[in-house]
Amino acid sequence: MSLFVRREIAKQGLGVCNLPDLHGFVHWYDCSNDDKTFAQMQAEIAAEPAGHCPFLVNLGDDCPVPAKDCVEFPPCRHGKDIPAGSLAGADAPLSEAGYAGVALRCCHIDMEVFVRRELGRQGFAVCAEGSFEGFIHWYDCSDDGQTYESLKEGLVMGRSGLPPLCPWLGGVGETCPPTGHNCPRVEVPEPAAHRRRIACR
Repeated sequence: MSLFVRREIAKQGLGVCNLPDLHGFVHWYDCSNDDKTFAQMQAEIAAEPAGHCPFLVNLGDDCPVPAKDCVEFPPCRHGKDIPAGSLAGADAPLSEAGYAGVALRCCHIDMEVFVRRELGRQGFAVCAEGSFEGFIHWYDCSDDGQTYESLKEGLVMGRSGLPPLCPWLGGVGETCPPTGHNCPRVEVPEPAAHRRRIACR
């Protein structure tokens, strides 16, 4: 599938800037149970160079320097820079208003505390910290367009491993669930095996 995707990338006049990201992309298209189509793949490849964290570039152009938030969380605000009406993750109620207040801070630390409290309420335990960090990336800021309900739904999916996701949550006191072929794992260096990326923001 990597060879097939590379042929389409070349056909669209694009080049690869980041191999691990390419391999992460391929993993969502490499098997029939991924429920993807060729048209979806073409569209996603075409849109990639204009994305916030592109791993493809138009041939002849230089690869862009990744934005800081493409590789790590942006710094949290402090003191007077904290938005009025925002809430700390440790104190915010586990509700829609509480989530919105924490997201207003755009601080991954506060959101992690909030989400871990929600995990405790639901009786869930983290089995894969890397996947948990990737999950936080999608919910840590108000401009992510998420809600408390979508956060809870995401946690349920993280527990069940519904396709195309992988189970990265278990039950408190239980053995962590098995993972499928699309799940993040430690592998040998390139090119003997594909490295999976954990966060996709």
